[in-house]
Amino acid sequence: MNNYLYCLDSNYNIPLSCSIYSLLENSKNKINIYVLHKDCNDSNFLPSIVVDHPKLNKINVSKVDLERYDFPNIYGTHVSEATYYRLFIQDFLTDDIEFITYLDCDVFCINDPNNLIINNIKKMKDSGFTISTCPEPGLKNYSIDFLKMKTDKYFNAGVMIIDFNRWKLSDMKNNCLEIMREQKEKLLFWDQDTLNLYFDGQYEPLPETLNFKVDMEVDNNALSILDTEIRSISLVHYSGKFKPWSVRGAINDNAEYFQEIYRELYNKKYYLNINYKKNAINDIVSAVFNGTLFTSKYPFSLLWYTVRSFFKI
Repeated sequence: MNNYLYCLDSNYNIPLSCSIYSLLENSKNKINIYVLHKDCNDSNFLPSIVVDHPKLNKINVSKVDLERYDFPNIYGTHVSEATYYRLFIQDFLTDDIEFITYLDCDVFCINDPNNLIINNIKKMKDSGFTISTCPEPGLKNYSIDFLKMKTDKYFNAGVMIIDFNRWKLSDMKNNCLEIMREQKEKLLFWDQDTLNLYFDGQYEPLPETLNFKVDMEVDNNALSILDTEIRSISLVHYSGKFKPWSVRGAINDNAEYFQEIYRELYNKKYYLNINYKKNAINDIVSAVFNGTLFTSKYPFSLLWYTVRSFFKI
């Protein structure tokens, strides 16, 4: 039975709910979910349709208190200390777990990933690698020139299969804490940089279909995923700066992979979470005048939800 892990604070409760729900809806077999949460110690924050889903074998939510640690470069950014929680999983997960797949809360399932994960676990057992994750070719120079890694095999850690026994034997927590102390100023991508510095190219490559990065950087000019591709992709990952629940992100056609899940789960047209009101106003005004708003699935609903969200801040 496959195990999945998430790490978050309350700002990501709704994306988490949607991510878990998408997994459950697409899984042919039952799964286990583990959550390390900054604010919650049970699953009451999740919708009942998630908690009572027939494909959910069990869900375990652990409240994390790591205030004594100094986490690098999180102040004034869009991430919180929760991005570092997976470095501490040996303190929270039980020893009966052999392998677990970590997912960022901006990863959503569109086809059953379980067989692909099982196949990669078999490869990990043969290769002896502790993790399986996707290469990030665009950061090759960053790994060599800035992080001073020995290899240029930088990886994206938004989806990561973990051999938990090897992880514990390596004492990952203390090794990563040492890297954080020594390389504090260099960790621009937080725990992902920490993990890359530790593993330095020693990982089993994960197929792109288990971490298909969705382009949200260009307004509405980003190419949609082809129908032929959709059938082979299991997990889509909104890995960039703009998320499908920001105004700029929601206008993009590619936001629909998330927003459709949200509609099914919450019976509302759009989920928006606006952190910077001024940017959101600029984005919605631009979208009206350049016409991209009217290419969205429900343009007037999106406009209404955007305006309404301004008065909730």
